Amino acid sequence: MDKCLFCKIIKKEINAKIIYEDDMTMCILDINPVSDAHCIVMPKKHFEYFSNCDDDYLSAVAKTTKKIANVINSSSLGNDGINYLVNEKANANQEIMHLHMHIIPKFKKEEGFHVSVKRNNKKTIDETYEVLVHQLFSN
Repeated sequence: MDKCLFCKIIKKEINAKIIYEDDMTMCILDINPVSDAHCIVMPKKHFEYFSNCDDDYLSAVAKTTKKIANVINSSSLGNDGINYLVNEKANANQEIMHLHMHIIPKFKKEEGFHVSVKRNNKKTIDETYEVLVHQLFSN
C-alpha cells in the first residue's frame, strides 16, 4: 500500500509519535487529537476494514488497545473514561483506509468525543433479526 499514510508511518517513512509497537501493531498519538492522549492503534499489516482483518491481527489490535488504555488510565493525565472508536468506510467517517482503533480519553462528559444519534430505522427489530439470522446460517 504505497499511498497509505499508516503504512508509511509503520515503515517509518513518515514521523509519528509512536507510543508502542510490537510485531503486529503500532500505537501512535493522533496528529489531530480530540483530547489529550488520543491514540490510534493499527495493525502493521494493511487491512482496510475491521470486517476484513485477519483474526490474529484483530486480536493483536484489541490487546494493544487494552494495554494502552491501562497506561492512560493509570497515568497522571486525570482522565475519567475512554471512548473506543473504529469507523468502517467513508460513509461511517473512515478517513484513512487502513484499519485503526481510536482510544479517546474523556476528561469531562461534555468535552471531547460525543455521539449524536438520529434514529432512522427502516425495519422493525423482528425484520432485522430475520435478515441477520438468515444470512448468518445461510453461509
